[in-house]
Amino acid sequence: MHDQFITAGGHRLKVRLLGDIVADAPTLVFLHDGIGCIDMWQDFPAQIGEATGLAVVMYDRLGYGGSDPLPAPKKIDYREDEARALIDILDALDIGEAILIGHSDGGAIGFLAAARYPERVRAIVGIAPHLANYPNMDEVMTEFVARFEKGRLRKSLEAFHGENTDGMFYGWADAWGDPAFAAWQMSAEIAAIRCPILFLGGAEDDYGVREGAAELERMATAPHEVVLLPGLGHVPYHEDRDATLKPILAFLDRVLAAVDDDRLDAPEAVGA
Repeated sequence: MHDQFITAGGHRLKVRLLGDIVADAPTLVFLHDGIGCIDMWQDFPAQIGEATGLAVVMYDRLGYGGSDPLPAPKKIDYREDEARALIDILDALDIGEAILIGHSDGGAIGFLAAARYPERVRAIVGIAPHLANYPNMDEVMTEFVARFEKGRLRKSLEAFHGENTDGMFYGWADAWGDPAFAAWQMSAEIAAIRCPILFLGGAEDDYGVREGAAELERMATAPHEVVLLPGLGHVPYHEDRDATLKPILAFLDRVLAAVDDDRLDAPEAVGA
């Protein structure tokens, strides 16, 4: 395990690397949720890295964990900035191709990056990805803000985000609460993705997972799978690790088999 700081999007971001990046293999890149960070993944990325033999990269987005604080309030299109910062990180680490694994807000950023930069994304796993601003999100965000301001949630998040905690939380909550954000959705981006997609969620998740799955089925033109795990909610990898890992590893096995097939079909391999 190696932690370092990288300049991406003009800001200093904390990055954690597990394993060695290999030029001719994709790297697993994990994108945390709206109030998450590197450490809040726990050992979930390491398990996937060990099972696949691929290097793992995690990073704290701007304003989160050990990265620079937010310089200004987030705009409603902040995911565009996050997608560009992701490419800066890939460039800084000499990662040619990534498999993106994103949770919630991180899943949305991964979908956007896959649509905008198809040559850099081999596949994407979206864990409860937010693909639109769903009708009940106003209530959800009101509840989150109330919990934060009562103190217990703030104290819990301070253990991970330190001095970034208030800026991180309100940057996220205020963007979602902006009236202009009500019409936000990613239908065009979903349709533009060309790599394989796994949409994974908990069947009991009330944060738009069923609507997101339906939108993916309606708009996706790339190969895609939808798995909704019975009895699980918004953070399935903490609620039932084995049940969450099983479809992810099966999906990645198929993706990596296709990577090997591409190598065999390459001109230098055919002519060898």
